Amino acid sequence: MAKRTLTDQQIKAISARFQAGKAAKKAREAELVEVLQETVVIGETPPPNGLEPDLLRAVEDTTATPQMRARWVRRAFGSRGWPNKEHSGTVKDFLVEHNIPIVNNP
Repeated sequence: MAKRTLTDQQIKAISARFQAGKAAKKAREAELVEVLQETVVIGETPPPNGLEPDLLRAVEDTTATPQMRARWVRRAFGSRGWPNKEHSGTVKDFLVEHNIPIVNNP
């Protein structure tokens, strides 16, 4: 293939098209960012009060017995390795904080 020599005018035209393409791309990206910021994502919603679904179930399901709700909380704490350095609260603290009755079995 033979080498082609471009004139200054051709180089400027190519450069202008390239710059216009970059500017258009930036404009499209900015528009996309704006649309995404205004978009509500449907699907997973953040847990209310920062509670994960298993703990939220224990708090909100008032039809379950207090023993069952406490069992769910103990299971959730156990699966997370709580209490630990990052989460020092105990199961009892959680039950009291969320007004889940504590039943003392003899």
